[in-house]
Amino acid sequence: MKYPKIETLFVRDEQTFKVTDELRHPEFGLIKTWHVTEKIDGTNIRIGLQPLAPIISIQGRTDAAEIPPFLRSELEKMFDVEKVADAFDLGTNYHADFLGREIRLAFLIRNIGGNMAFSGNGLKISVKPEDLYPGNDIARQDREAVRRATRFKLPTSFHIGLAYTIHTSDLHNWLAAVEFSQNNNMPTSYSLGSELSRKIGKNATAAMRAGWEFRGDELDLSGTERLRGLSAGGGIAYDFIAFKGSIDYAYRNWGRLKSSHLFSLSIAF
Repeated sequence: MKYPKIETLFVRDEQTFKVTDELRHPEFGLIKTWHVTEKIDGTNIRIGLQPLAPIISIQGRTDAAEIPPFLRSELEKMFDVEKVADAFDLGTNYHADFLGREIRLAFLIRNIGGNMAFSGNGLKISVKPEDLYPGNDIARQDREAVRRATRFKLPTSFHIGLAYTIHTSDLHNWLAAVEFSQNNNMPTSYSLGSELSRKIGKNATAAMRAGWEFRGDELDLSGTERLRGLSAGGGIAYDFIAFKGSIDYAYRNWGRLKSSHLFSLSIAF
């Protein structure tokens, strides 16, 4: 897909190649409010500035595209914008037997609480005296200012999960799980997953896992991007009598973004 050529907003100096204050086209001056975005080269990440609510936004290729939490955290550090909010999660789970096998039901509501507020050096700007007093030539240095960031509600989400033991024996255990997720600003998503574990000896257990998340956004994926939502992994657990330890690995495909590989080490007493 070819993107249309977008005109540069300001004129560049032909000798220094620096951006000047002169608009490239006079009709640009008729626009009173701007929403400025810049695409990071080689990625589908957009960095935006919203003048009416002057905050820096970090988005994917579309407004509904999901950005992995670890990537969003690194981008926020890069652009030096801090976010603060008071919120809590609420959930519960229920265990029972169904047809002689264990069944688990759980629900979770995330981000219940106040509004999100932004702060940091990313909101600091330099203002020319002429911008404060249009039409006057004021021989003073630029003034430092801070943009006022508008507060907004956190993206609340509702999750329901169900897990059922399909088969169990002295050596094997086969578990299947489904999840329904509804976010207040994103399409509904559904997840399927399964784990097959086998006991090795008296104290060790090995497990293999696989799953897929089906999302309602970014439906125009093609090629290997269609693997978005695929996850797989495995792990080994060992009972050391005094404590239990496990090592796990997980793979997650993010479609247009790079895949993630997660390793974890757990110890339980």
